[in-house]
Amino acid sequence: MADDGKKNFSIDVTINPFGECKGSKVPEWFKARPKLMSIVKDIQIKRSMMLDDRKWKKKVLEDGVYAVAKYDLALFSTALTSMQKDIDKAIDPKAKKNKKFKSNDKTETKEEGAALSTAEKKVTALWKKVSKSINDKVSLALDEVESDKGDNKKAIAVGKQALKVFNGFDTKELFALPIAEVTGILDNLASNVTNAKGDTDPYFKDALTDMRAVESDYDLIAKSTSKVAKMFIALGEKMAKDKGADKELIKFGESIAKGNIKSDLQTLSKDISGMGKDIDALVNFLAKGDTDVKNVKSKASKFKGEHNKKKGTATAILAEMRKLATEFKKIEKKLK
Repeated sequence: MADDGKKNFSIDVTINPFGECKGSKVPEWFKARPKLMSIVKDIQIKRSMMLDDRKWKKKVLEDGVYAVAKYDLALFSTALTSMQKDIDKAIDPKAKKNKKFKSNDKTETKEEGAALSTAEKKVTALWKKVSKSINDKVSLALDEVESDKGDNKKAIAVGKQALKVFNGFDTKELFALPIAEVTGILDNLASNVTNAKGDTDPYFKDALTDMRAVESDYDLIAKSTSKVAKMFIALGEKMAKDKGADKELIKFGESIAKGNIKSDLQTLSKDISGMGKDIDALVNFLAKGDTDVKNVKSKASKFKGEHNKKKGTATAILAEMRKLATEFKKIEKKLK
């Protein structure tokens, strides 16, 4: 039996993975790795909902679905742009103007092939995360719309969304992994290089290529984490301002918007920015190439020493997140 004053809304939305890319089009280089087209597919959102038609219109709901997905699509677009730059670097400048990407291209150089294959792996892994995030967030947003039966319901839905945005938070990606990658590159260089110039020593060239890959990956992680942090705090502020909700829910929102987690996130943002700048500096250092083994070892030791201590900030945030999640579950259970 339909709810009084409500009617059935059938939501059917197709989300284009490339909706935030230039022209909303598939990158040209996908033609060289056609398997990606079977991996990066449209996201179909279908759902029937009983809603008050005085409050809701089908177009508003369907536009809202894309609005929820837009953040993750923008991250995906940023990542594709970064990969495109790496691919462009691998293409012979003389051939770049007339370059046509195609499957099983016999003229593909070793450098082009390596760049394209690396990009293919990155896209495959990233789209798995992005598509899941979009589906989860859209589902949660529609749940919130459908359960519009009071301010507590809405505030609880916002709290769930706030906690969910941090599901993909990985401290290893932020510090431990890039520290290991950077020091590994420099240690390997130190064990092989002589006092040769970088433009003639193959070990310098390899180290520079690897360090640029770390730089590209870390730039994406830094931007992603910064956006997630801002979204998390904004959702806390939304809960804190919901004066019609239960006092405990308002207090929970304030603990996000004004508590330790906010200052920890601000510290984390500074730490991430600092590491990014140091990785950029190492790229420039390797690009010059005029150095000796002692200097390379010194760079590795300094980088590791300065950034190892930053792992503590990320660990503190995870501990705070677990504490918030436990607290939220208690509030949610009490108010049901």
